Amino acid sequence: MNGLFKDTLAELFDKKTVYLFFVITFLSILMTLFSGSFEMTINGVDQGLGIDELGIDVDTPLLKGIASLMSLLTFLAVMLSAGIIPNMFIKGRADYFLAKPLSRSSLLLKKFLSVWVVYGLLITLCGFSCYLVGALVHSVFNNLIFLLIGAVFVKLFIWLSISFFVGIFTGKTVSTIMFLFLTWMIQSGLSMLYSTQMVAGFGYEAFGKFLDYCYYLLPKMSEMSTLVDKVAFLSGSFNSYILYSTVGFAFAMLYFTLALFKRKNY
Repeated sequence: MNGLFKDTLAELFDKKTVYLFFVITFLSILMTLFSGSFEMTINGVDQGLGIDELGIDVDTPLLKGIASLMSLLTFLAVMLSAGIIPNMFIKGRADYFLAKPLSRSSLLLKKFLSVWVVYGLLITLCGFSCYLVGALVHSVFNNLIFLLIGAVFVKLFIWLSISFFVGIFTGKTVSTIMFLFLTWMIQSGLSMLYSTQMVAGFGYEAFGKFLDYCYYLLPKMSEMSTLVDKVAFLSGSFNSYILYSTVGFAFAMLYFTLALFKRKNY
């Protein structure tokens, strides 16, 4: 287990992934620092005013900004880690990993957990660091930041379950990235159709049913982000079906990935 964690950490540094995350976090911290004050001209005199002096509530906007940052980092983590499984089981390396005194299921599960934990902690470190800077600048702190961190791990788990399945099935990094992007486009498009009540306007009953099946079978990542907003910012009712069905989809994908991996020849 420790060896797989070390491999995942080494991949982060070898591919310069960690530096990209730190650059984005550094730029976000700079934006947060400069958000504490701005120049305003009053009677021809430039005055530096703090947001707090103007009575502006920064608690919720700060949390939403951090949520957007962590969503971006999650997207990058999924795309940049898409080649881990295809590269792990290419000719020459597959024998090394499969020769370990582990069952195939244990090997893949431990690799999945190592990627999930390492990337999840990296996103948490970046997002929480930026939030702490904002909290110090504006003298605010909200425990809902921990809910956002928990949501990051849930969403990352779901996307990685898809990434690992496609990585095992195709064995190619490009195919995995393309499938992930296609999945994101389809579920985003279906979410938009349902949110705007456009499905009923297609007129074809069979096509409408097909869209229904696609919508309810595919993971609802867009709704997951909306669900977090509703819970964190009390902006709507909690729909448990979205959470349970999407997480259930992820566990099903992980099960099929293990079943496929055990039967695949390398």
